[in-house]
Amino acid sequence: MSTGQKIVFYAPKDIRVEPTLPTPEPSMGEVLVRVEACAICGSDVKTYLNGNPRITPPRTMGHEFCGMAQAVGTGVASYKIGQRVTMATTMGCGNCPPCLAW
Repeated sequence: MSTGQKIVFYAPKDIRVEPTLPTPEPSMGEVLVRVEACAICGSDVKTYLNGNPRITPPRTMGHEFCGMAQAVGTGVASYKIGQRVTMATTMGCGNCPPCLAW
């Protein structure tokens, strides 16, 4: 099941509203967050206008969000289903696939 929509960056001044992907299952050590609100920040606006060498299209935009933990993967003890969470966008673990790809 999936709900909502996402904004996808394809190129400067080319963003598109698309349906979300099916809801994934969290892997070991991951938390699945149901996003309830997402902000558009200055870096999103700059990327829209001029692109960003660190952002390879297509890329879902909106990295400042809050929501609720919907599911937790094995090994996760510090988050509980139903817990309110927010994303700290400036702190990466440096080990997971998204951090390594960045």
